[in-house]
Amino acid sequence: MLSKTAPYSRMSWNRIKELFEGEWVELVDLDWEWSSSFPRLARVRNHASDRAELMSVIGEAGAVEGSVILYIGAAASIVNRDSSVAAL
Repeated sequence: MLSKTAPYSRMSWNRIKELFEGEWVELVDLDWEWSSSFPRLARVRNHASDRAELMSVIGEAGAVEGSVILYIGAAASIVNRDSSVAAL
């Protein structure tokens, strides 16, 4: 099982989808052309099975400006580009 707060390496969007299907993820260190639906590369900073749990983990770890929160799964992805992520 993957740690919820491990310092993951930067990886491709396909690899992120493979490893974190059905999870909420906080992405940092992004390579993303905003005209594209998903980043080309990113580092998963935190992840959890539900959004509330992820927000709690981020709150404990401290928010990172520019981080992005996405759901990896069949549902439409939700992007949160607010730098005050921990307050959500």
